[in-house]
Amino acid sequence: VYNGTTYVSLRAVSQYLGKTVKWDGSTQSVYIGEVPGEKASLWDVCPPYQTGGSYDHGFFENVPIVGHTYREGYVVGSNGFAWFNGKYNTLTFDIGHRDDAGIYDAELKVYLDDILAYTLSLKSDMLPKHVTIPLHGALQMKIVTDFHGDHYAIVNAEIK
Repeated sequence: VYNGTTYVSLRAVSQYLGKTVKWDGSTQSVYIGEVPGEKASLWDVCPPYQTGGSYDHGFFENVPIVGHTYREGYVVGSNGFAWFNGKYNTLTFDIGHRDDAGIYDAELKVYLDDILAYTLSLKSDMLPKHVTIPLHGALQMKIVTDFHGDHYAIVNAEIK
């Protein structure tokens, strides 16, 4: 309390809520959680609560796919999985073969509330593929990979 006004730490509040704090210097505004007009990254909004197999290869910066370097991406490993919670409408991402990886085909599956909702066959010579998956308000999403090694990456992942 200072001069009759109660102040709280935005960092402490955001951590309690499980949200990020962002400062917008151009508008002199502080945001907790979602910033208006900003794209909602899957990894920021809805990080996996459990991973297994070699899915744990994890988040990387500067992921090269077909000669383009993406600022951030999730490199997915062989026979792995990741569980996500939340009630969302749409998941979008780009997926492609990493330039710095071996040549193997693969498969990606997405389960919504334990029901297979999407399957994608991946070929090592394909261009990056843009994927949109309707989530229909499912409470749980599981992404399963059937890859040999960590040869593919999910980039530009957004959830709404």
